[in-house]
Amino acid sequence: DRVLNDAGESDVDWNRLSASLGYGITDRWEISVMVPYEDFEFDNDDLFFDDDVDPDASGIGNARLGTKFRLTGEPFTDSSRLALNFFVDLPTGDDDVASSDAGFGAGLDWSRSNWVFNLGYHDPGDFDGGIERGEELIAGLG
Repeated sequence: DRVLNDAGESDVDWNRLSASLGYGITDRWEISVMVPYEDFEFDNDDLFFDDDVDPDASGIGNARLGTKFRLTGEPFTDSSRLALNFFVDLPTGDDDVASSDAGFGAGLDWSRSNWVFNLGYHDPGDFDGGIERGEELIAGLG
């Protein structure tokens, strides 16, 4: 469940399935593209937006173009590596589920053995239709 900025007491189940492809330009620099399929299911008891917004919207989200640059460590030899990542969310998705404005983000990735820890910032851009997704701090473990 997520709570959106203008939702008041409403909440939403927001699920994302994505496909991505990355390519290493050099030993330290890679680029990637990710295309998500977004699925929203709003709490129908407390809808807060206009009737023209689908409370159970789904569709292709904005494509994300990213890059990552390794700062320290060598692959396959060092057990610890540090990298910076940057991305932009291009306004290419369906109007019901995607922002009409470009978003962006940045983060720091630390790899230790087979584990990856990351911490970052994401600004999703403006969204037409009465829903405002706020800026967010992102943390992950994989």
